[in-house]
Amino acid sequence: MKSIALFIDPVFQKYDLPCSFAFIKSRGVTKAIERIQELVDLGNKFYFEADIINFFGSVDRQTLWTMFSAQVRHKSLLSLLRQCFNLELEDLQSHKTEFQELFFGADSGIPQGGVLSPMLANFYLHEFDRRMLARGFNLVRYADDFVVMCKTEEDARRVYDFAKITLQTLNLRIHELDAPNSKSRIDHFSKHGLLFLGVRFEGKDVFPAKKATERFEAKVREILNPHSGDSLFKTLQKLTNLIQGWGKCYRNMRVLDIYEKQDQFVTDSVASVPAGAWSSARRKEKTQAHEAARNSISDSNGRVQEASRWRCSDESPALTACTSTTRLSPRAGGHPSSSSP
Repeated sequence: MKSIALFIDPVFQKYDLPCSFAFIKSRGVTKAIERIQELVDLGNKFYFEADIINFFGSVDRQTLWTMFSAQVRHKSLLSLLRQCFNLELEDLQSHKTEFQELFFGADSGIPQGGVLSPMLANFYLHEFDRRMLARGFNLVRYADDFVVMCKTEEDARRVYDFAKITLQTLNLRIHELDAPNSKSRIDHFSKHGLLFLGVRFEGKDVFPAKKATERFEAKVREILNPHSGDSLFKTLQKLTNLIQGWGKCYRNMRVLDIYEKQDQFVTDSVASVPAGAWSSARRKEKTQAHEAARNSISDSNGRVQEASRWRCSDESPALTACTSTTRLSPRAGGHPSSSSP
């Protein structure tokens, strides 16, 4: 599936307009942030921000397939592509990345994290991008989230009206501007900053949003729960991946103080886990496994076959090593140190 996606990708690259930053090589969050800062420097102090309601679950499958298949020159691939297309749409959970929430019906939907999903998402929203740019709007879109930088509040309201109508032609919706708890908003960048893509803009400074740091801490607690059912090795692996992902995601922002606090949080969280916690949890699981074995695994003479045993040391030197070698503390200027991701 990955090979096919790479093979047909050049055909669809022409639909990746300059305003689109997700799932495109050489772009990404950093480039989106730079574009917003550039537009602010050009005098665009107001903005309209929105996200498309349930985009990955709302796209009409048949409409998307008709559009998509018309662009594939190698018609011999269509049968296989259709199978891949349906497979991804029918098995959403299996394509989700482990830490997707930290940093994204049967007849509808694009699975977040699927092999074809990036291509499908940008292709489906190409017409929205094209119409917005044709009207001269300063659109910055990252998948189903977008912001438009404007000179005046009146311009921002015009953007809202046009974006709403344009998305309706694609059977997509954004929240009403004045609805309670609406995710569509118009605001002044210089006065109140901007929260977009999990980062906070305040003047020239950009740093992780409070909600992002809270999700990081919650994930650390979840990983370090000895009753999660994970082995010590799996726990270490998850913690390392989380710290490295966090460090790489935000290392070019104003993160010195945040990284130092998160460093201490991880250290304190590890220290708070009781010695032998994983061993105790596994002893309980082992007892339950033995009970199941006695009930279901007997030979012809009625003798119980004992389940396989495994041990986990009460000491956790690897966990200590993990937190000492995978630190978040950045270098001066906001970048992680050499031991950081």
